[in-house]
Amino acid sequence: MGFTGFLLWIFLCVIVAVIAKNRGRSSFPAFLISFAFSPLVGLIVVLVSSKNQARLDNRAVRAGKAKRCPRCAELVKPKALVCKHCGNNLPGEVKAVNLKPISNGRVYEADDFHKQ
Repeated sequence: MGFTGFLLWIFLCVIVAVIAKNRGRSSFPAFLISFAFSPLVGLIVVLVSSKNQARLDNRAVRAGKAKRCPRCAELVKPKALVCKHCGNNLPGEVKAVNLKPISNGRVYEADDFHKQ
């Protein structure tokens, strides 16, 4: 095994570490197992171990890709106004609609059009 074989070995170990991180596991132990035994053994260990869903959820909240419902603590999309799990109204910004005055100076709202 020459220098290129060693670089390939390291590259495969890094791939196993990235897969472990994407499954919510620590990447360094996965890298060490892959390096010490074989990238194939490391990959099998990573794939057999279960996902760490709590770590993945916390990572999504920190990244702003999700938020927790204050009532049921389930993850929902960051722009959600109602929890899809329990129906709770979520705190968040409601963007105002740009209302433009008509010729008589009155500003029409969305409810005005439904009254007709």
